[in-house]
This record gives sequence, C-alpha cells and structure tokens, in this order.
Amino acid sequence: MVFEHLRDLFDPKDSINNFSQLFPMCYYVVIGHIPRSITKALGATRLLILAKPSTSIQPIAIGEVFYWLVNRTFYFKFRDAFATHLSPHQFGVAIKGGCEIMVHNIPITLDIHFDLVVLQVDITNAFNIISHRVIFQKYPTHG
Repeated sequence: MVFEHLRDLFDPKDSINNFSQLFPMCYYVVIGHIPRSITKALGATRLLILAKPSTSIQPIAIGEVFYWLVNRTFYFKFRDAFATHLSPHQFGVAIKGGCEIMVHNIPITLDIHFDLVVLQVDITNAFNIISHRVIFQKYPTHG
C-alpha cells in the first residue's frame, strides 16, 4: 500500500468514505487483533535500487505506509504519556531536541561517572557494511 491508496480510501472530504473506520483499524493493529497474514503484510518493505554518481548502487527500503500511519497515529495520541513514563531515562521519544540534549550531557556524565566510556564510530556507509552484532560481541556492554 502506498500513501495514495490511503488518501483515496479514507479521504475525509468525500461524503461516501471509510474515514470513520480508520482509527478502529489502527486500534486493532496496535492491540494485535488482526490475522497473522495481515501482520506479516504490514511488516513488508519495498526495496528500491538507486544508482549513485560513483557508479555504485544505494539500496533504499520503504516500509508499509499503513504500518507507518498506525505508529504515527498512536505516537501523537500518547506522546505525553510516553514522555512521562520514559523520562528521564531516554531522549528519543517525545523529547524536543533530545539528541542535542544527550550530546551536550555526555561530558558532564563522564566527569561524574569515571567508570563509563563513550565509543564514537564514524565509518562511511557504516549501516550497510558494518555488522552491529560483531561490534557488540567485540565490545560487550555490562548492565
């Protein structure tokens, strides 16, 4: 499914539409009351290959748009609850500028906790060529 399918199916401006069914559909996905075959379909990803100027190729994965819609819908509905429950132990959910806060707090944290270490890895195209499993086997975390 692509965005245009959702727009055509659930257009709120259309007098005869299924827009009122959109939230219940999202709800059933979130609580897991859908057939396994549909769950697998929602986890599907379209793969595209883009040619790069350097004659190499770049694989691009595009996730299922309805699954994205479900996640986005419930994130916005419950973001205040997420922030309340997860704070102050995380900076990625419902925290504006969370990445910047984390980066600026690293030196302070290291000054307080001498037993901690920060590993920064800067590798070109690392996502596609470095195995995260190998990194964590070589440098296991404790705790």
